[in-house]
Amino acid sequence: MQGWLAGSLSRRLMVTVAAVLMTASAVFLVLFVGLYRAQLEAERSEASAHINRLLQATLENAMLKRDLDGLQAVITRLGELPSVAEVMLLDPTREIRFSSDPDLLGTRLPDESLTEDTRFVTDAKGRQVLRSVNPVSNKPQCVMCHGEIADNPINGILFVDYDAQALTGKALGGALTLAASGLLVLVLTLGLIYVLLRSLVVRPVEILVAASDAIGRGDLSARVPARGKDEIGRLGATFNLMAASLERSVDALRRRDAYLQALIDGIPDGVRVIDSTFRIVAANRAYCEQLRVPPGSATGQLCYASSHQRERPCAATMVTCPLHVLTPGHGPIKAVHQHVRADGSTYFAEITAARISVPDEDGTPRDLIVEAIRDMSSDVEVSHGQRMSEVAELATGVAHEVRNPLVAIRLTLEGIVRRGDVADPELARYLALMRDEIERCLGVTDRLLDLAHLPTTGPEAVPVGAALGDVEALLSYEARVTGVAVRVTAPSDGACVWMTGAELRMVAINLMQNALHAMPQGGTLDVTASVEDAFMVIRFTDSGVGIPAEVLDRIFDPYFSARADGAQGTGMGLAICSDIVTTYGGTITVESTVGQGTTFALRLPLHAAGELALPD
Repeated sequence: MQGWLAGSLSRRLMVTVAAVLMTASAVFLVLFVGLYRAQLEAERSEASAHINRLLQATLENAMLKRDLDGLQAVITRLGELPSVAEVMLLDPTREIRFSSDPDLLGTRLPDESLTEDTRFVTDAKGRQVLRSVNPVSNKPQCVMCHGEIADNPINGILFVDYDAQALTGKALGGALTLAASGLLVLVLTLGLIYVLLRSLVVRPVEILVAASDAIGRGDLSARVPARGKDEIGRLGATFNLMAASLERSVDALRRRDAYLQALIDGIPDGVRVIDSTFRIVAANRAYCEQLRVPPGSATGQLCYASSHQRERPCAATMVTCPLHVLTPGHGPIKAVHQHVRADGSTYFAEITAARISVPDEDGTPRDLIVEAIRDMSSDVEVSHGQRMSEVAELATGVAHEVRNPLVAIRLTLEGIVRRGDVADPELARYLALMRDEIERCLGVTDRLLDLAHLPTTGPEAVPVGAALGDVEALLSYEARVTGVAVRVTAPSDGACVWMTGAELRMVAINLMQNALHAMPQGGTLDVTASVEDAFMVIRFTDSGVGIPAEVLDRIFDPYFSARADGAQGTGMGLAICSDIVTTYGGTITVESTVGQGTTFALRLPLHAAGELALPD
């Protein structure tokens, strides 16, 4: 019942009005019945008084004549009237001397008042009656029988009991008639009130509720029709003004959000903002591109689920989590994380994070973590291209600067020999030795030019033995200076791998230079190449200081450097090697023992299987 009433304003209004009207009607009915009954009593009392005076005169006449039988007959006939229940004549001692009911003769009414009165009482038979009490006064003509008036002022008392049921029935009938009339008026009144309330109050309120619900669902264009200038009309107009203001405010917020989103989308590095519950509240396009997810889909996700594909927050002891580290007052931090893309692939990201505090909707300060995320794999690609370009520029310059004079010297020597002007055999032998050395130097410049060739538009068949020989020749001076014996063993059948020559030489140079750095006091470096299961496996084994186990799994991370000779490297060499090898469908692994040496193993696709092994 309470829910039924609470669901409708019109029901509550009608029930309230009906309750008020019914309560007022009931009070009015009770008052009316009481007044009506009192009026009936007064009218019956007045009528009974007239009858009592007539009856009293008749009785006095019978008493003067001492006609006792006639007196009893009169009382008996009065008692037979429809509206009269009982007629009794009592002496001054309250004994019933005459009565319309013979059974009452000789009895007394000791508790009855003898004063003149009319009232409702219950008679000896348990009936509700309207009793009229009329004393019969002593008169001069009665003194002979009743004594002096001073001594006996009353000769008797006449009691006339009228049937109260008729009086009550008439009052009840009037009350029922009034109740029926009041009910009809109540129904008509309620109907009129309902129509008026429905038209003037309930219907306009329903329209306001519908418009409010529409705005709550996001339809900010909802309005209510203008309805007059009363309170409801002014309420509707105020609602429309509020809705218009809200629509303008929301549009402004949307434009501001779009502006801020465009600003962070313009940042080339990934950006995301995280709240204290690990929820991403904002992220730019670059961050979504790093994870290979649709733009905008990262917002609302948990940070550890978005970038680490985890179901729970990252362990603070295993990962530098900005939410744990950046306590209030802490400055910005940098860290390197391994993020997981939507397709399951991973990449290293450099995280720069800072803590900010912004006011919330209610003005409460809200702490947020802003992260700038740089994809370090792109740094590897850039460094790879930059190093290739720098090496190519340096090698080309050196080769041309050395090659041109060497060619001129070789042509001069060949001219001298062709003329036959050298008669001294010893001089001829020296000239031939000079020519051979010049040819060797020209070979070095050719290898420099091969190293300077930038990668073509696609992979090619690269002879492994020739490439490793070129690198050995280029690093032979550095090896001699450091006291390292370099031994290169390659297949003699001209086996080729499927990649670019410049990049194969770049990988070999990086790995061989790292080996030289690991043997500052001299040692041996064995470079062996062999065919294993349609792949070319090239191993670089040195007798250097080895790599500690605690850093072995980080040597391929960008910007990580731990050279054995103590020099500060860029930390990009092995990262570039790994990127080149994996690009052409190969792998690079490492095994190391501290104090004994290290072995790097390249596994590259052979030319025959290269096109099939190359990833998309």
